[in-house]
Amino acid sequence: MNVDSCCTGFPNESDPMPQTLREQINDVVTRFLELNLQTSASVDVAAMAREIAQSFVDMVMEQEEGQHAPLLAQMITTLGNEYLRRRGLILTEHHDN
Repeated sequence: MNVDSCCTGFPNESDPMPQTLREQINDVVTRFLELNLQTSASVDVAAMAREIAQSFVDMVMEQEEGQHAPLLAQMITTLGNEYLRRRGLILTEHHDN
């Protein structure tokens, strides 16, 4: 996939507003699912989750070593809180980014 053409977040003629990183990631995942469903009857969601987690670790490893633990803690906390919030099990302040 060409990052320059699909994931820059910059406005274009068909979409005048830049996308948030979350929207861009969701678009990439949607395209991935669509392409895979064209060639297969199902998608291995667990394998997708593993690859996404590996991407998070890649991002962490690119930071200074002293930032690894706080960044991982933030990721895990955000994942848990977002899941619980969407399930309606906790009320938290929601941030889109």
